[in-house]
Formats: sequence, C-alpha cells, structure tokens
Amino acid sequence: MPRYLAFASISFDVDWDAYLMSEAALGLGAVGLVAVAFGYRKLRYHAYYRKLSTDLLVNDIIPSSRFTNDLMKVTRNVSQTVLTHPPEHVSVKYEKTQTKRALVAFYREVSILKVLSHSCIPEYKGVIFTPYPAIVYEYVKGASLSEMRHRLDLRSGLLVLLQVAQCLSYLHARKICHRDVKSANVVVNMGQGDGFVGAHLIDFGSARMTLKGDQSLVGKVGTAGYMAPEILRGLAHGVKTDIYSFGILMHEVVSKADPWESCSQYEEEDVTMGLRPDIPDTVPLRLARLIRACWAPKPDLRPDAKEVVTRLEKEFALFNIRDFA
Repeated sequence: MPRYLAFASISFDVDWDAYLMSEAALGLGAVGLVAVAFGYRKLRYHAYYRKLSTDLLVNDIIPSSRFTNDLMKVTRNVSQTVLTHPPEHVSVKYEKTQTKRALVAFYREVSILKVLSHSCIPEYKGVIFTPYPAIVYEYVKGASLSEMRHRLDLRSGLLVLLQVAQCLSYLHARKICHRDVKSANVVVNMGQGDGFVGAHLIDFGSARMTLKGDQSLVGKVGTAGYMAPEILRGLAHGVKTDIYSFGILMHEVVSKADPWESCSQYEEEDVTMGLRPDIPDTVPLRLARLIRACWAPKPDLRPDAKEVVTRLEKEFALFNIRDFA
C-alpha cells in the first residue's frame, strides 16, 4: 500500500490539545494529525492518523485557550464567529463527521487554504481540535450573494462578478479547481457612500489541485443547478467546471433570481442535453454572450478565467462610462 494511503487506528485517554502539541504526537511517524474525537476532552478518543507535514502539526494548531467562547457548545456542522485573545474576530468551520473520508477532506482543505493569499479569499489562521476538528479563518462581514442578489444594481453586481472571476483566475493559475462555485459560497459586503461592494469566495471543502493535467478530477461534486454537464455525466473534469458554474452565477446576479426559476422543471439530464436558464432581455448583449460562453456544453469551448476577467473589466468600464455620460 502506498505510504500516503496508510492509516493507523488508535484509542487512548488524553487531553487532546496537550497530546497534539506533545513530543509523543510528533513521535507517531513525526506527523500524525488529522483526527476525530468521539466525545469531549479527557474522554476516550478513537483517532485516525494520516501522514501529514510536521509544519502543519507544529505551526497551525491554535490552543483552545485563545478563544473566549465556549467551543464545547457547538452542536452541528457550522461556521460561527468567535473572539480570540488577543481580541480578533475569526470564523470557525467545524467538521463533526467522524469518518476517515471526512478527515482526509479536512486535511485537503487545510493544505489548499495554507497556500492561498488573495484579497477575495478569507485568510487562513490555523486549526483547532477541541471539541472537533475545525478550520479557523478570517472573519468576513456580510451576507451570502444568494441573500444579497436582490439588493445589487447592475453596477454592483458586475463588481461582485469581477471579484469572483479574479479569484478564480488566481486559483486556476495555481491549478486549483474550487468545484462548488455558487451564490451561497460568495460573501458580499455592501459598502456605504459610493456603493462599494466587496466579495469573498469561501468553502474550499470540494477544492482539488489538478496536478496531473486539467481534466484529471473525477466524482460528482458540487451543487445541483451549478454542476457542469461533464460532472453530471460522470466524466473527468478540470478548472473549466468552475467557469460553467460561474456562468450560472452570472445569470443569477443579472436576473436577481434563482437561475432555474424560468424553467418549468430542472432535470440534470436536460442540462447534459443543452438546457440552460433564459437570459432576460434587459441584460447587455456582451454580458449575455459571456454568460452563454461560460456555460458552453464542452469545457474547451468555455473561456478561461483570465479571459472572463478581461471581458468583465471591459464591461464594467463601459458601464462606468455610460453612467458618467
């Protein structure tokens, strides 16, 4: 069995935070980490260990004593805002599913977040393991795009889309495919005065690196209504699946409604056969063309993220010129 697939199972009674920071933990192949607890601290734990980097173990774990909130009160998979010492609001995303698959996914998300640095991606802060494995990241003030879309005028909507496209361009340049681009995973912060809007792309739990070529990913991953035809067919896929999802997201922003609301019934098979939402007549022609290009049936017919950014920048500039005139 390849070493990176080897897991060991172990049960013990221990203070979880103290154990992970101890030399004993480092002695387990020097890097035992991703683990899950069946119960609270100082109770019996059943942990699955995966070969990880010593850097992740030593430098990323945040002691639970830094948090002012009682983290033990968490009762469901949730991202909540907590306050730390020294004072800083952060968000905590818990993983309470107690399976090897969930823990491997937890590590994958951490390993991706660690290498990202972009203004539209919440900054990764570290991990905690009490009472459950969790990722700590920058607190982003705002609401999801699915909640805010009805409040955005076309100019603000274009700015949000441009920022998300810039984020995708950054990810794709690093061979990272998000695989769950949707309005619920975009946090929007409405500014004041000039109407400035800030957008952040969140939730990298489905993200993967395409190191073996662009079409190297497999599996039916994503959210119904946003999944590309190749994913629905069970085919190998790559970063162009994010472009398809972005096309659906663009439609949602410009129409201010559920993308499939105009269709009598959404069926995945119809999407693979070419069904797409109706684009309102009020949408500027160039923007409508970009939407259609993004949700093209074949990945190689879709523009890459860099081209999407360029076209949106031109559209945004033209919109400002018209507005100024």
